[in-house]
Amino acid sequence: SFCAAVGGEVAAVEKNGHWGKVRATDFQLHSVSCVSSHWCLAVGGDGRTLRYDGTAWHRGPRATAATTSLVGLSCVSRTFCMATDESAETRVFRYDGHGWRRQGQLPLSFNEQNGSISCGSPTLCVAAGRGPATARWNGHRWIQHALPFGPFEAGAVSCGTHFCELLTTSHAVEWHDGWGAV
Repeated sequence: SFCAAVGGEVAAVEKNGHWGKVRATDFQLHSVSCVSSHWCLAVGGDGRTLRYDGTAWHRGPRATAATTSLVGLSCVSRTFCMATDESAETRVFRYDGHGWRRQGQLPLSFNEQNGSISCGSPTLCVAAGRGPATARWNGHRWIQHALPFGPFEAGAVSCGTHFCELLTTSHAVEWHDGWGAV
């Protein structure tokens, strides 16, 4: 009974089949992640963010180390989100409930149309961009893994608490304590 959507310079939420007031911004929004109907985070241009508090959208803390747009985002709680930027080295930023800090970089290519990050818990995130490489967060660091196929043009990933599914333009593969069969 709850959804949030962002695109261009607007953000909006839908509750019980009705879209609320659209929140206009002065920057592009690229991704949104919600952990409940009372908390969402949206990311966009120059590391800028919006937070939803259950009633309205408000400016959130800026990832000041991000010199390009944040384009990928996944949150598992109000105190744990991972976001990717579209820099040449695809930097990753972690949100801790108060602010952002850089959390490494990935050997992947991310932009608005290409790349996906998903976290199922603070110890399991997977990122996939232009293939064949993926990266997995284990709670301490990013681990790169080259898949046995590729390169692929785009990868979409979705994680639960203990596993992730990766869909590419031509393959599907599951991670569960290691990448399974294609």
